[in-house]
Amino acid sequence: MNQVRIIPLDTVLHVDKTAIGPKALSLVRLSRLGLAIPAGFCITAATFQEHLEQNNLLGRLKSTADELAKTGPLEKEKLLFVLRQAIVDAPLPETVRQEIEEHYRKLGADYVAIRSSGT
Repeated sequence: MNQVRIIPLDTVLHVDKTAIGPKALSLVRLSRLGLAIPAGFCITAATFQEHLEQNNLLGRLKSTADELAKTGPLEKEKLLFVLRQAIVDAPLPETVRQEIEEHYRKLGADYVAIRSSGT
């Protein structure tokens, strides 16, 4: 697949606003203006979608969403925990893992902050 999976925050390429979250897009724009931003990169929404598809999780997402509409707060919490764990436990394609590791190494940091988007 030839899609862009990872977008550095200091990219000069055009970034589709649906590819990354609005906060990350703001950092890309600030970087282009020459302002100092933290080093970082974004894993695109399309990459997350690819992960879900390759691990057959889209059906599980839909069925969980259907269940959420019928349950109370405690049951919702349990359902979401199980779904989240299934997503985390599903293996990343090797090419995606390698790209993430490559971008991480380029940061040259001992520690990094990771934040999740709405996706």
